[in-house]
Amino acid sequence: MNKDIDGSIERMFYADIPDASPLRMSDVNLILGLRTHEDLLTSLRFRVAVLQSLIHAGKPEEAVEFVERMLVKTLLTDSIHMHRSDIAVINCNIAQAYLLMGDTRHSTDYASIAVQYARELRTEIEQSEDSRSGIIHRYSAEIYFWAQSLYACSKALAGELNEASAAIIPALETSNVAGFSPQSWPLSIALQRVSTHMQRIQATKMSISFPQQSEIPEDLFHDSKIVLSARRLVRAIKLLRQYRFQELTSVMDSAIGGTCSFSCYPVFYEMAIYLGSFALLQLNAPAAALSTVLNVKDRKGRTLSFEPLKYSAYIALGNADKVLTAAKEFLEHPQNPSVATLILIYERRSIAFEMLGMHSQACIALSRSLHLSVDVGFISPSIGIPNKILSEIRTRLSKQEPEFIERVSGFLPNRGTGTVETQPSIQVVSFTKREKVVADYLIQGFTIKKMADTLFVSTNTIKTQVRSIYKKLGVSNRSDALEKIKEFRFSQSGENDSKAL
Repeated sequence: MNKDIDGSIERMFYADIPDASPLRMSDVNLILGLRTHEDLLTSLRFRVAVLQSLIHAGKPEEAVEFVERMLVKTLLTDSIHMHRSDIAVINCNIAQAYLLMGDTRHSTDYASIAVQYARELRTEIEQSEDSRSGIIHRYSAEIYFWAQSLYACSKALAGELNEASAAIIPALETSNVAGFSPQSWPLSIALQRVSTHMQRIQATKMSISFPQQSEIPEDLFHDSKIVLSARRLVRAIKLLRQYRFQELTSVMDSAIGGTCSFSCYPVFYEMAIYLGSFALLQLNAPAAALSTVLNVKDRKGRTLSFEPLKYSAYIALGNADKVLTAAKEFLEHPQNPSVATLILIYERRSIAFEMLGMHSQACIALSRSLHLSVDVGFISPSIGIPNKILSEIRTRLSKQEPEFIERVSGFLPNRGTGTVETQPSIQVVSFTKREKVVADYLIQGFTIKKMADTLFVSTNTIKTQVRSIYKKLGVSNRSDALEKIKEFRFSQSGENDSKAL
């Protein structure tokens, strides 16, 4: 093995540790060009370098396939003589591959192993009298920070915010020593996901403050594609929390259109669609939200489930029976759903039961949702669902479980802010696909010219479509049309094209 190859292997092995050399695409290309070399593949360090090269070449699916085919089966025996630091790094790299694919179960498992080895390494160094202990201490802190950040992000995306918060604390404590910014991927996402009242209280008790945006330096070390995608996802989570739904749909449109780096990594792409679909529901566009969600392909290993979004759309469209049928089937044959998914599903089952007059079952389902929420620290934002109905169920539940409801009430979201209420009787207006798009733009306040520019058609074409919408709604101006659009729940007819808007 020549020195150039040796150097590339070492740089890629440590590519996500800040004291290592910055990422070089020349190393990525060299390693990928050698990845079928049988002699090189006998080296665990080379195989890990291949994994890292696939990740940073924007090929996370191939990276996970390589992990399962070439790494995990023999990892224990291959690493038996390795130092704790290298074993921790290997497990961090594997955890990152799974995390970028949205598989938070596997990423949690490997990040947990990395945390264990990194913690043992730090203990060993603290007891060492090595003259280089200062440098080694910093290096161990970097690995520990990286491992805790991966674990925190995995738990946060799975909705297990208590455990995510517990991992964020030591990550923040070591961030200065490690040379990582709290804005670094993946800690930035974990921080944004847990920045609720409950988690802020927990952090305050630990004497750790959440950094303000103005205090955070940029993440200049990591792969720019991942950094940019993580930054956009952080912004999308923030937009949802701030009820800025129109802006959030633009983030989703960019992801679907492939006009940003989201498309390289499923965790970012699918989270953008997930959050954007909630925004569509909140903007009274359940048919568009349902179409968007149904257009997302099933994928092995994905922890994020779009089931709650489908149920929210069915509720908005007045189809409570379909919610109960689909939820029953899902719960009887679960595909390893996250706890957050179960919380949202039980919440939506509760609403469906209530809509059908099954009040006792509604209370049971909501109780289960809230008890699970408290166990993991995840409180549903209750966006895109009829919160008046939810409040009525919770009022009845408070008489059955008064102490529990009083205990959790301070952590529940404000039911009167940024919410959607379904009408007692749901009317349906049949729009073509293009009319549906134009109607959504009318809700968002687009001008005729902006709609024409966005859809790459003439203003006359848009005017014709607007007139058709007015006629179907029985109105003659925009203000009346907006009222009708918000009142009605409409379905698509005409073109049967399921592509997302």
